[in-house]
Amino acid sequence: MKKKIIFVLVCLICMVLVVRAQVSSVKGRLVSGKTIVDCANTILQKQNFTFVSGGISEKNARFRIGGITDGDYRLIISCIGSHDKKINIKMSGRILDLGDIEIYFMIGIFAAFLINYINE
Repeated sequence: MKKKIIFVLVCLICMVLVVRAQVSSVKGRLVSGKTIVDCANTILQKQNFTFVSGGISEKNARFRIGGITDGDYRLIISCIGSHDKKINIKMSGRILDLGDIEIYFMIGIFAAFLINYINE
């Protein structure tokens, strides 16, 4: 009887470890040139556009989305005044560090257009 209980406990522990090993997270830092971009929206969705998770980058411009199962995803980063950044990622049971992600703001393009329009 004791051997059966020990066997069942070992099996349960192994199943928990296997399930836990398949949960991943993605992280990175948002920058624009030499400045950091805080308070940007981060959205993680499956390739069929189903929402999975999301959040807002912290004051140090870092973001982290956890609790992701293995598979193919699309990370969408948006911020007021910037172009949406879309990154296709493949999760496989680990922490995926995307490093510094460059965000491009439209304000510079709009300002150049406005200056050009005023000068005409």
